[in-house]
Amino acid sequence: MVTDTTIAARFDRLEGASLVLVGGVGLVGATTLLAAAVGVLHLWVWLPVALVLTGGLAAVLLRRTTAGHGRSGWWWVLPIVVLALFLTLPGFRYATGDKDPGVYVMHAWNMSHTGHLPFQKTALQMSGALSSADYPGALWRGFEFSTSATQVMPSFFHMWPALLAGSFQVVGFRALAVVGPLLGALGVLLAFALVRRLFGVRYAALAALLLAVNMMQVWQSRYPTSEVLAQTMYIGAALALLIAVQTHIRSLGWLAGLLTTCGFLARGEGVVGVEIGRAHV
Repeated sequence: MVTDTTIAARFDRLEGASLVLVGGVGLVGATTLLAAAVGVLHLWVWLPVALVLTGGLAAVLLRRTTAGHGRSGWWWVLPIVVLALFLTLPGFRYATGDKDPGVYVMHAWNMSHTGHLPFQKTALQMSGALSSADYPGALWRGFEFSTSATQVMPSFFHMWPALLAGSFQVVGFRALAVVGPLLGALGVLLAFALVRRLFGVRYAALAALLLAVNMMQVWQSRYPTSEVLAQTMYIGAALALLIAVQTHIRSLGWLAGLLTTCGFLARGEGVVGVEIGRAHV
């Protein structure tokens, strides 16, 4: 483990850039989710807000960084990030129902076109011709049968489809092929930065490489579901918290809290995992 307190007290530009990127993803996801929740998920509403927040985060963090330090070696991670992108681009354009990715993609498509979080029921559904007796437990898998007269609320976590919906509004449906792989590559970069701070460059490169070529990592990065988003949020939170403890930069502590919250919004089982761990302790 890196024990040089002079090195540990520094916050370098690779770490700063990595945390700005993951913080920006978290802020975009949170902004699009909030906009959808209040029914105003429109590009001209959420994009300026997300850009201002991300710009503020970059201004706060990057002014605290230093040019480099004894464990730099940032160039080690570049070919590994390229490899991660090579293995995952393009992502699967999975857009059918009955499985998790299809539910997420349909929900994202609905939000990007209507600006609202829930689905509006069709005239047939609102006519009373269909009831919970016709579809025991759900209208479709992932879409619970709604007691509302006019709306159906998907039962899956909402931050990932909100992030996808915002991406659809920026570049269209083609975003589905790139958002997951880019998040996977960002996760590899964050893992490198985290392990480098703890154990040095060589161990960090090995950890990043093992993550980049892991079959589940490659598959989940290409499959449009929420696991890789949650992974990126939690690794980013761990990195921000570690640096905050070592450098006493308070803004990084706030960022760690933001990213942890976004991780819970992406995969709510994180709360359950924390409670189980606490119970065993």
